[in-house]
Amino acid sequence: MTSSEPPNESAFHIEGKNLKKSFSLQQQQITVLEDVNFTIERGKVVLIGGRSGVGKSTLLGLIGGLDRPTSGSILFENQNFENL
Repeated sequence: MTSSEPPNESAFHIEGKNLKKSFSLQQQQITVLEDVNFTIERGKVVLIGGRSGVGKSTLLGLIGGLDRPTSGSILFENQNFENL
Protein backbone atom coordinates (compact mmCIF):
# COMPACT_ATOMS: atom_id res chain seq x y z
CA MET A 1 0.00 0.00 0.00
CA THR A 2 1.28 3.46 -0.82
CA SER A 3 0.62 6.49 1.33
CA SER A 4 -1.90 7.81 -1.26
CA GLU A 5 -4.13 4.73 -0.93
CA PRO A 6 -6.99 4.81 1.61
CA PRO A 7 -6.74 2.44 4.58
CA ASN A 8 -8.39 -0.95 4.23
CA GLU A 9 -11.72 -0.45 6.02
CA SER A 10 -12.23 -4.22 6.45
CA ALA A 11 -9.01 -4.47 8.47
CA PHE A 12 -8.91 -3.78 12.20
CA HIS A 13 -6.64 -2.57 14.98
CA ILE A 14 -6.05 -4.87 17.94
CA GLU A 15 -3.92 -4.39 21.06
CA GLY A 16 -2.84 -6.52 23.99
CA LYS A 17 -1.86 -4.78 27.22
CA ASN A 18 -0.05 -6.49 30.11
CA LEU A 19 -1.60 -9.85 29.26
CA LYS A 20 -1.24 -12.73 31.65
CA LYS A 21 -2.81 -16.16 31.30
CA SER A 22 -2.57 -18.81 34.00
CA PHE A 23 -4.16 -22.23 34.40
CA SER A 24 -4.71 -24.43 37.43
CA LEU A 25 -3.29 -27.92 37.03
CA GLN A 26 -3.39 -30.38 39.91
CA GLN A 27 -3.58 -27.63 42.54
CA GLN A 28 -0.67 -25.77 40.91
CA GLN A 29 -0.83 -22.44 39.04
CA ILE A 30 0.84 -22.62 35.61
CA THR A 31 1.53 -19.24 33.97
CA VAL A 32 1.63 -19.55 30.19
CA LEU A 33 1.78 -15.86 29.25
CA GLU A 34 3.05 -13.02 31.42
CA ASP A 35 3.33 -9.28 30.69
CA VAL A 36 2.62 -9.64 26.95
CA ASN A 37 2.12 -6.37 25.06
CA PHE A 38 1.49 -5.95 21.33
CA THR A 39 -0.21 -3.79 18.73
CA ILE A 40 -1.45 -5.04 15.38
CA GLU A 41 -2.18 -2.08 13.13
CA ARG A 42 -4.62 -1.89 10.25
CA GLY A 43 -3.43 -3.69 7.14
CA LYS A 44 -0.39 -5.32 8.78
CA VAL A 45 0.44 -9.01 8.60
CA VAL A 46 1.76 -10.56 11.81
CA LEU A 47 3.55 -13.85 12.42
CA ILE A 48 3.41 -15.55 15.81
CA GLY A 49 6.24 -18.04 16.14
CA GLY A 50 8.12 -19.93 18.79
CA ARG A 51 8.96 -23.32 20.24
CA SER A 52 6.30 -25.79 21.23
CA GLY A 53 4.66 -24.94 24.54
CA VAL A 54 5.52 -21.23 24.72
CA GLY A 55 1.91 -19.98 24.48
CA LYS A 56 1.25 -19.33 20.78
CA SER A 57 -2.15 -21.06 20.76
CA THR A 58 -3.06 -19.48 24.10
CA LEU A 59 -2.26 -16.03 22.69
CA LEU A 60 -4.32 -16.72 19.54
CA GLY A 61 -7.24 -17.81 21.72
CA LEU A 62 -7.05 -14.51 23.60
CA ILE A 63 -6.77 -12.44 20.42
CA GLY A 64 -9.71 -14.28 18.88
CA GLY A 65 -11.89 -13.73 21.93
CA LEU A 66 -12.18 -17.47 22.61
CA ASP A 67 -10.63 -17.09 26.06
CA ARG A 68 -10.16 -14.31 28.61
CA PRO A 69 -6.84 -13.25 30.08
CA THR A 70 -6.15 -13.84 33.76
CA SER A 71 -5.15 -10.17 33.85
CA GLY A 72 -4.52 -7.43 31.33
CA SER A 73 -6.73 -6.54 28.40
CA ILE A 74 -7.32 -7.09 24.70
CA LEU A 75 -8.56 -4.02 22.84
CA PHE A 76 -10.34 -4.15 19.49
CA GLU A 77 -10.66 -0.74 17.86
CA ASN A 78 -9.81 0.76 21.29
CA GLN A 79 -12.67 -1.07 23.06
CA ASN A 80 -12.04 -3.78 25.62
CA PHE A 81 -13.15 -7.21 24.34
CA GLU A 82 -15.02 -7.75 27.61
CA ASN A 83 -17.22 -4.71 26.83
CA LEU A 84 -18.17 -5.87 23.33
